[in-house]
Amino acid sequence: MTQAFLKCGRFRLPVQPGRRPLVMGILNVTPDSFSDGGRHHSLELALTHAEQMIADGVDIIDIGGESTRPGIAPLSLQEELERVMPVIYALRDCGKPLSLDTYKPAVMREALVAEVDMINDINGFRAEGAIDAVKDSEAGLCVMHMQGQPQTMQQEPRYEDVVTEVEQFLQTQVGLMKAAGIGRERICIDPGFGFGKTVEHNLALLRNTRRLIDTLDLPLLAEYFVRKGHAVYIPDQVGRARSGFNQGVYNNVRAGITPPGMQPNMFQSSNENAWAVFRFGPTFGVPYPDEQFPVESIDDFAKQVIPDLSGTVPSPNPNYQALSDLAIKLKGAVVIGHSQSGRFPLDAALVNPTGTKGLIAIEPVGCNATVYTDQQIATLATVPILVMFGDHLDTPSFLNWTSIFANCQAFIARVKAAGGNAQLLWPPDLGIHGNSHMIMNDKNSDQIADLILNWINANVGKKKAKN
Repeated sequence: MTQAFLKCGRFRLPVQPGRRPLVMGILNVTPDSFSDGGRHHSLELALTHAEQMIADGVDIIDIGGESTRPGIAPLSLQEELERVMPVIYALRDCGKPLSLDTYKPAVMREALVAEVDMINDINGFRAEGAIDAVKDSEAGLCVMHMQGQPQTMQQEPRYEDVVTEVEQFLQTQVGLMKAAGIGRERICIDPGFGFGKTVEHNLALLRNTRRLIDTLDLPLLAEYFVRKGHAVYIPDQVGRARSGFNQGVYNNVRAGITPPGMQPNMFQSSNENAWAVFRFGPTFGVPYPDEQFPVESIDDFAKQVIPDLSGTVPSPNPNYQALSDLAIKLKGAVVIGHSQSGRFPLDAALVNPTGTKGLIAIEPVGCNATVYTDQQIATLATVPILVMFGDHLDTPSFLNWTSIFANCQAFIARVKAAGGNAQLLWPPDLGIHGNSHMIMNDKNSDQIADLILNWINANVGKKKAKN
């Protein structure tokens, strides 16, 4: 892609290849959206959520006033305006570009008067007057593909060739916008995952995002592996406070049903502890000279730390079965885990290796080199395995990273002895220094991701598996 920036109203957003992906935070001021409907329906709740997203480092805030989940009835013009305009005016000076998710030309015009920076149209600016409504503005424009309308779009969507048809639609709409005098530097594209598409259609588009980017030569709303042509699923780990939390075990103590001693452990790392464990520097507040983690953002990073509730997780760990089932459902997947869940791909393959086409353990807290039986090692030897660690393993912390690294070396040796394809990748061996435990958040994360993708392409087969 040759485009260096996306002109987005008052902002110019860098989109050239090699830079980190920009993060769009979603702010639905609706009672019925499929993701967060009802959570930010009032102005006060919406602003609180926006403030949190800004603190977390979001690049763009996308405001939506009308749910477009499958089967939903259309919203009136007046009601949509009443939902979104107060939020736009309240956030106009927040320092971040504001995007409005709407397909109504009248709403677009009102939002542009309020200096919204982007119009994100699920209808691809097909409505009568939509292109006219935005052509004379400076706003960025996201052109999305959708087959049908939200009310009916998931009722047996059909394509002869979904990638070609979406590509042709986007080319047509972008052409119409350019003909209206809209500069290409204002345009980005969205294939519309889940909008009039089956799972198979979505996967085909995910595998061909590079083709869409290259053909249209425009930025695409997606993440790094997706932009490289690999479909990506991000499961939520049970036991890390985001999902699978059983409040009942604590409520039972409060209700006197069970004694306090029955409560499972819960803990959260302090900033000082995390600094050492994540290997940001030799002592708290002092980064390594070659440190790749953006320590200037450490305060924002600390706000994302969540409690560890793994003590509430039953045995066997349900994450293993869930990952194995997902890989089988996808008809083959490269399963990747990091840190506490770094060994999950290995244990998922031991549940059932049928769907696991590759196993990647990034900074695992051990590889069970002396725990796995010979039979388990024989099973793991049937799947390509990659283990990766960052730098500065001798950083003092309650985790002995040097011993953990040695444990994984011994595991790799056992798998190889059983006839398997296993590799331990350590970037310093390649002259790449300074990576932290949070290696996929480091400043050179694209370089690290390319190492992983190169391994996948060499050992699993180029673009034959989902990630």
